[in-house]
Amino acid sequence: MTKTMMFVDDNLDERILIKRRANKSGVGLRLIESSGGQDAIDQLFVMKKDELPSIILLDLKMPKIDGLQVLKWIRDNKKTSNVPVVMFSTSDDEQDIANSYDLGVNSYVVKDINHQNCLDILCLYWTEINEHMH
Repeated sequence: MTKTMMFVDDNLDERILIKRRANKSGVGLRLIESSGGQDAIDQLFVMKKDELPSIILLDLKMPKIDGLQVLKWIRDNKKTSNVPVVMFSTSDDEQDIANSYDLGVNSYVVKDINHQNCLDILCLYWTEINEHMH
């Protein structure tokens, strides 16, 4: 079964970086790119259960529908409620982190200037090492 990663970020440069790092990771991921919160919800809504991503890498700070709203929708939807979600944000604000965990995020990672290695580790862990419900 092909592992998939959906990455949700309104910043095109971040999406390009994530795509490049995921492709170089050697894990063999199928990538699903989403340009924002509403786009992610729209894509997840039409997916069949067996098409859902193995992991969702979700930006917190996005216009209109932010990462917390997307996370709440994911956790409230029976079909998507068990999909692992990693909040991947520039914010290290304690309230943002607490709110993410309160809504059921699996992990919270703060982006920094050199987050390529972190992306490699995230891809490997959540798609190859971690066992999750399908």
